[in-house]
Amino acid sequence: MRRRLAPLDSAALDDVIEETLLVVWRRLDEVPVGSERAWIIGVARHILQNTKRSWFRRHAAESRVQAPLLLASAEDQMVATLSLREALAQLTDEDRDVLLMKVWDGLSNEEIAVTISLSVGAVAVKLSRAQAKLRELLAEVEVR
Repeated sequence: MRRRLAPLDSAALDDVIEETLLVVWRRLDEVPVGSERAWIIGVARHILQNTKRSWFRRHAAESRVQAPLLLASAEDQMVATLSLREALAQLTDEDRDVLLMKVWDGLSNEEIAVTISLSVGAVAVKLSRAQAKLRELLAEVEVR
């Protein structure tokens, strides 16, 4: 499994193994008799693939967000980071969660809808309002 880990670090391997064991434990009655090893390897493969997809989505989102900051000084980067944190902290939990699921976790509106038990349309409205509120809060933070 370790040879298939790249680009993840070794800590991710522990997480993959832990999640694999949890899935195996929860689905113990579904393990095919005589093919236990192959079934468990398949579960581990799927979990590793999901982990890698999440890693690539997260890094792609980070690079989109951080690219403009690379040209800024370290002080400007720190101020921008603190401003964003302050603005995010002022959002409601629901607005912050929806924004972070979209941007940080890379979830689609459909996936967010399933996660928070809303319609896709309601998620789109929530995202739009949360983005507008975040822009407003960031503008207020910059004025101070």
